[in-house]
This record gives sequence, C-alpha cells and structure tokens, in this order.
Amino acid sequence: MSKKITLFVLLACVVCIATLMFSFSTQDGELKMKKSHSFSASKNHEWLDGYWSSDTDCQAKCKTAGGMSCGNYQQNCCVGAKCRTEENFFSSSLICDQRITVEGCTTPK
Repeated sequence: MSKKITLFVLLACVVCIATLMFSFSTQDGELKMKKSHSFSASKNHEWLDGYWSSDTDCQAKCKTAGGMSCGNYQQNCCVGAKCRTEENFFSSSLICDQRITVEGCTTPK
C-alpha cells in the first residue's frame, strides 16, 4: 500500500512539473509576439514602434519634421504622399511606405 501511495505522489509531481514547464514556455512565446506592433496585416513594409493617436506632442514633432501622422491607433510619422490605405478582411489600415524618424516618438524594430 505504501508503494502505491509513493508512486501516486511521484506521478502527481511529474504531471505538475510538466504542466508548469509547458505553461511557462507558452507564455514566453506570447510575450515575444506581443513586443511587435503591426500597423496592418501586410508584412512587406518596414515596421517601427510608433506613437498613439492621442499623443499630440509626437504629432506636433512629426508636423515640424515635414511629415504627417499615418495610422489608425498606433501611428508613425510619414511622408505625406506615402501614406496609403490597405484593405484587410474586416477593416482597413493606414500604411506608411516612407517613414520619417521622430526622436522620442518612433524607434525601428
């Protein structure tokens, strides 16, 4: 009887450890995926971390640099003629084909 209890406890420990290892490895992968913000479903353009549409300071810096804010919620400073609309399955996104780097607002990925 004692051997059965020991074996059961050992098996339960192995299952718990395996579950923890699996759950942590999945979370790490999700965290790595959440680092990048995409501004559209298209993967054929340069990605930059941008600024929120409510950030008036970055919008003013972009306008001073001779650009325009391009994007829906996350935005980047863009050469005016290079901001285009891209249709997705459920909505449309604003894509910038030529970005202007704005100090403190945009960083390349």
